[in-house]
Amino acid sequence: MSSLYQMQTQAVASVWDHHRVQVPLVRVDEALAFEHAIPKLGLQVWQCMAGGQAVPDRHDVDPCRMGGYLPHLSLFNVTQDDAGRALMRPRLIGADLAGVLGDFAGTALSDVLAPKALAHWRGLSAKMSCHRAPLRVTGKLVTAVKDHVQFESLLAPLTDGGTAVKAVYAVSVFMRRG
Repeated sequence: MSSLYQMQTQAVASVWDHHRVQVPLVRVDEALAFEHAIPKLGLQVWQCMAGGQAVPDRHDVDPCRMGGYLPHLSLFNVTQDDAGRALMRPRLIGADLAGVLGDFAGTALSDVLAPKALAHWRGLSAKMSCHRAPLRVTGKLVTAVKDHVQFESLLAPLTDGGTAVKAVYAVSVFMRRG
């Protein structure tokens, strides 16, 4: 195992331990005017999965249909705590996101994100769930490992056969600087 890999792994663990992943500026675009082809393709696949429904079922997500954007796909299960706040736990972390934050599949976002970043994510999830519609989100992440990583993401709701949003389908592109 290389020392660079060990240093990055330790830095990611430090980010998790100290809640240092920050999202200082996030822009939401409900018009879905994607600049990058990957999230745009993710939206097209999400729309195909929905068929005639407003929101597709999470069981409609088929990795065989993801093609070249599978490394950019992440899936988050959504539940609620006793206060009614969204609790999100990643079920699948795409390689692109893992390259920025590490593979934190199965770890609650509240254990990974700083409180303000978690509040941003909960707000985006609530907006998406309330409108039952996808969002385009852009901004930058600030982490101990990769400072100021620009991103563009599709966040789209998935149900579990009912009307409630039970998962988030996220397709993201990260532009590393420097």
